[in-house]
Amino acid sequence: MGWFPPLPLFLRALVLAFVLTGLAGCGGTSGAAASRSARNYITPTEVAEALTVQNAYLLVQRLRPLWLYERGKKSILFDQGIIVYEGRMLFGNVESLQYIPTIDIYSIRYLPPDRANLIYGVGHPHGAIVVEVKSGL
Repeated sequence: MGWFPPLPLFLRALVLAFVLTGLAGCGGTSGAAASRSARNYITPTEVAEALTVQNAYLLVQRLRPLWLYERGKKSILFDQGIIVYEGRMLFGNVESLQYIPTIDIYSIRYLPPDRANLIYGVGHPHGAIVVEVKSGL
């Protein structure tokens, strides 16, 4: 073990402040992370409150319209647009959301391109929309 000279008082206070700030942030989801998470998720409560909307496309259009616009890099190899999944199964493109009745939906999540590629494989330059249907359907 090496010997280190004692730190001046102001440096000790600075180190302590950094340590305490880091520990305070470990308790849960930060406000920014929670906001980002809510921005990419339509909750079961939101779905239940919007049962007058006929289908998933109109539901997303009303609650999270930015999901319907392609973001990310354009690719010659993968230019399918935003891909829709029903659970783990490929369902189609954004227009296919029109064929999922709102009454059958449990929740909907938008996955940015990096997450979509990690979960479903390469080929999601604009992300993916994942619709979770109610069990028993």
